[in-house]
Amino acid sequence: MSLYSVLKDHAFKKLIPVSLGWCAVALLESLSYIAIACAILKLWPSELIIILGILTVISTSMVTNAGFHTGAKLAGSIYNIVSTILSRIKVTWFTTHNRSQLLKLNTQHIPGFMSIPAHQLQNFIHAPLVPIIITLALFWIVNYQVGLLFASLLCLSLFLQYRAQQALAKTDQQRNQTEVEATHAALELVEHLELLRSAGGCKNATTRVEQAWSAQSIALFKTNTAAALATFCSAIAVILPCLGALLFLYLTDVKQHEFYLVVMLLALRATFPIEALALAALSLNDQYAAYKNYREILNAPTLPEPDSIQQVLAENYTVSIENISYPPIFNDFSCIINQGTRVLINGASGKGKTTLLHLLMRFDDPKHGDVKIGKTSLKTIPLPQRASFFAYVPQVPVIFSGTIASNIRISKPDASDQEVEQIARAMMLGNLLDRSPLGINQTVGEYGAALSGGERQRLALAQAIIKNAPIVILDEATSALDPQTEASIIKQLQELKCTLLVVTHNSSDIWKPEHIIHLP
Repeated sequence: MSLYSVLKDHAFKKLIPVSLGWCAVALLESLSYIAIACAILKLWPSELIIILGILTVISTSMVTNAGFHTGAKLAGSIYNIVSTILSRIKVTWFTTHNRSQLLKLNTQHIPGFMSIPAHQLQNFIHAPLVPIIITLALFWIVNYQVGLLFASLLCLSLFLQYRAQQALAKTDQQRNQTEVEATHAALELVEHLELLRSAGGCKNATTRVEQAWSAQSIALFKTNTAAALATFCSAIAVILPCLGALLFLYLTDVKQHEFYLVVMLLALRATFPIEALALAALSLNDQYAAYKNYREILNAPTLPEPDSIQQVLAENYTVSIENISYPPIFNDFSCIINQGTRVLINGASGKGKTTLLHLLMRFDDPKHGDVKIGKTSLKTIPLPQRASFFAYVPQVPVIFSGTIASNIRISKPDASDQEVEQIARAMMLGNLLDRSPLGINQTVGEYGAALSGGERQRLALAQAIIKNAPIVILDEATSALDPQTEASIIKQLQELKCTLLVVTHNSSDIWKPEHIIHLP
């Protein structure tokens, strides 16, 4: 999916009607002020002011409301695109930097896109059109000399504003980058606070994030200084055309006071949008940064997904690894994992045990070779179907904020309370359930903070086992358990009617593997 096609399908089509709406609002609003001026000069009837005013209010309300709805739909479309892309992005892409970018996109940039139809288009379509229409009206209502002078001074004002915006945009360029770096540093601090404190003490633990925040503060100070200058230039730009036109009337000895009132009314309305554009560069920088971030996510390395469901025979979940190469870890590696067997994967640290598991579940593709379920390549099996084949417990158990039941039901949303409690007790969580009258409905704290390391591992095991998948993959899934608890759980796992793949640094004898894959 190209970036242009995404924008065309999900942005342009939604924004064009709203853009035309703001054009209509600009025309009606300009005509309203022109009608007031003509009524002062007794050229148009006063009733026309009321009619145009009502039409302007109604149209502005309708377009603004449509802009908010369109912005919400636009953000929803982009969220859907991002979620689709995320389901296909290779796991190796999720570095801390990229996660920071993704966090900023989802929490700031995409919500910022919602303001485009209702506010940004108003600034960049409605705001320029009103001065153009009113300037043309001055040629007709007053005379061509006033109109020409006002147009010249308005162009000069816009040029001053343009240069101020250039300086503001240039100064502000660093702000978005420092915000990403600050988010990155804050993520590191939150995720690794214990390590940072133990390594450098409480004060040194925050050194990295303080440096990032300091750089962000400097960037913000420079931006604010440039913004103050842009605001001052905006004030000059707003008043200059009006004063120039009034001074011209005075110097040319125009006696009719009505002309002074008309020129002031139209001139101030024509220059008012210039003030609205005073900090436009900040908004443009934010939107451009959001666009770049969105483009980077859209162009992240993804796994191609087939469109059609493949027939994988339920009686044949044998896994075949055929001559895979994944530099620098694997080179022409092959093995067969028969259905229903207990397989132990061992090897020294860094030899690719976790990488092999990821390739088996197609979190990434090998550079060469293939991985098959039965006789079907994983590359030809769509993600929803492929996901149903595997239950996975990673080295670091993933626990979500919520209850014991909500965590276990992640793998089987329709599981009954009885089923959830049964699997929880089978994974030796009985003491945890009996700790509170809420049982499976007791909260686990933020990301499992209320649980011990062993309890988190057992909860992760329960989450995987309740899925009843034909292939269960455990990556150091019992490393935090005491020997007695580990032995009890392994006994439960050995009774499962599935293919069981285990990575462990503990004694392999307790697993009683039928096949061992050694990674030298």
